[in-house]
Amino acid sequence: MARRKKEPPKIWVKRPKIGEKYWFYFAGSWEYGTLIKESESLTKHYGEPWYTVEKMTRNARGEEGRNMKYPVAIWNLRKQEKETKK
Repeated sequence: MARRKKEPPKIWVKRPKIGEKYWFYFAGSWEYGTLIKESESLTKHYGEPWYTVEKMTRNARGEEGRNMKYPVAIWNLRKQEKETKK
């Protein structure tokens, strides 16, 4: 039996802007952070736009921790939280 081709993922943010905050999906959960740059090497490798998003973490006492940077594909970016619900 023939396999059905996978449909390309929907792109929610057509032209993301550097410096703006977005919801992004990484490692099974939705996070909120600032888009800091386009990842040229991942974009070249995969042929789709990839970005680096930065998020401030908090430690167990609720104090600011450190900035974490995450690689995120364009189809894993959302502008509003309600778009993250499945």
